Amino acid sequence: MTLERLYYDNAGAVQDTVQLIIREPAVFEEQWRTATASNPFPPQAPSVDFSSRLVVLVAAGRLRPGAGIRVDSAQVGERQTAEAGSFESTIVFVRVTEGCPGIEDWSYPMEIVAIPRYTDA
Repeated sequence: MTLERLYYDNAGAVQDTVQLIIREPAVFEEQWRTATASNPFPPQAPSVDFSSRLVVLVAAGRLRPGAGIRVDSAQVGERQTAEAGSFESTIVFVRVTEGCPGIEDWSYPMEIVAIPRYTDA
């Protein structure tokens, strides 16, 4: 599955551990503003076609100085149940990288990626 990195930061705009699947433009805009808040020149949110893409926001909370995270892969599929009908399910795998000696500030790594939505075609 193709991942497109939309944003990465470790300055602490998002200090909690977060795993969020975003399916709607309004939610994406709100989360983008939060995620870029520590940037002195925050970039504008990129255009995302939510009819064919999902956005994943992951944050690791406070880690050792210089540590980072990266969305390694994602799997999107469909499950069906008799009671609930069909729905989209998403599994995201995240890799945490070690810290760097010599960097003294805590790291709050966070990444936002876009992934394809499930299609049955």
